[in-house]
Amino acid sequence: VLLWPLGRDLDPGFYDHYSRHGAGWRHLLSLFFLNEVWFWDACPPGNEVFWSLGYEALYYLLFGLFWYVRPTRRRVLLLLCGGLVAGPKVLLLLPVWLAGASSRLWRCEVVMDRRIAAAGAGLSLAGAVAVSAWLPSWPGAVGAVPWGYSAAAASDLAAGLCWAAGLWFFEGWARTGGRGNG
Repeated sequence: VLLWPLGRDLDPGFYDHYSRHGAGWRHLLSLFFLNEVWFWDACPPGNEVFWSLGYEALYYLLFGLFWYVRPTRRRVLLLLCGGLVAGPKVLLLLPVWLAGASSRLWRCEVVMDRRIAAAGAGLSLAGAVAVSAWLPSWPGAVGAVPWGYSAAAASDLAAGLCWAAGLWFFEGWARTGGRGNG
């Protein structure tokens, strides 16, 4: 926010490409991580990667509500309210985030055979590369209106599950110290 005017003054031609109308509102929405709720695409100008924080902050909020709020009735009510704030576009990529979070939360507690762990990690990562190569943006192109970054939710989920499994197997392999137990 502070450097945008300076950069724009230094090289207006470069920054023209990144200019977007309503910069003030975009910055304000982004300050509260509401830049991607429902069908908005309000990431600030010049900071295209900031869009993901509008998703991730809401995922952490939902996770915190699920994990810490008791009793169950209050938890369900607050999760529904959080989901209503986030909207369908953000919720569509929630399973991808959950896959990654689960690979850490339910990390491999058992010491598995190093060959199985290495094969699982290799196959999972190969699957992620294959999904990225053959289903790069499915069912729609990333950025397509109205879904924005969620338009390729199916291929993102497939790749995310592969990456999460790869991390899980890799941790199982790392627990063996790269050595065998079988």
